Amino acid sequence: MTLQQLKITWIVSDIIGPVLLHNKLLEKAVKSIYILQGESVERVHSIAILIKGDPQKKINGIQELISNIEDAQELDRHYIPTRYPNGVPFGKPYEFYSKTTAEGCIKCAQKLILNCRKTLGAT
Repeated sequence: MTLQQLKITWIVSDIIGPVLLHNKLLEKAVKSIYILQGESVERVHSIAILIKGDPQKKINGIQELISNIEDAQELDRHYIPTRYPNGVPFGKPYEFYSKTTAEGCIKCAQKLILNCRKTLGAT
């Protein structure tokens, strides 16, 4: 493994990895609420759409999480670039992220996960 490959591995695992992991955990948490309500939203990956709903896709939304819509929108902005190696218009995904950006995304996800837990506990 070259020094460049080690650098990329470190950046991906230390910065992009946690952002993607938290986003996927949050998606599962939000979808758990839908499952408990007997609804299917399997092919939707936008946290904001899952929270606010979409009548055309027959997604009702989750009113208990609507106060976190801006956090959800922030996380949605990072979903494609962190998931796919060609998710950015040029360069490499890790070049678009800093530790500060990653930490901000993780805080957004943690707030939403906490509210999902509260909502799931109430159902």
